[in-house]
Amino acid sequence: MQQRAISHAALDAVLRWGARIEQNGATVFFLGRRHLPTHLAPADAARLEGTVAVVTRDGAVLTTFRCHR
Repeated sequence: MQQRAISHAALDAVLRWGARIEQNGATVFFLGRRHLPTHLAPADAARLEGTVAVVTRDGAVLTTFRCHR
């Protein structure tokens, strides 16, 4: 996570609010604009939007990254 400059708070947010997709034996969490709560400050929402986390079956975080499409 440090190499990609994704904080623990951003990881917590994507695991809490992100869309959950089961794929290839792992779970992919994607935090898009529509998944963000409305009470977030605009700057925080912009920073979190597009965050992705891939979690293995045993709960270990495999990788995190930001996807800006």
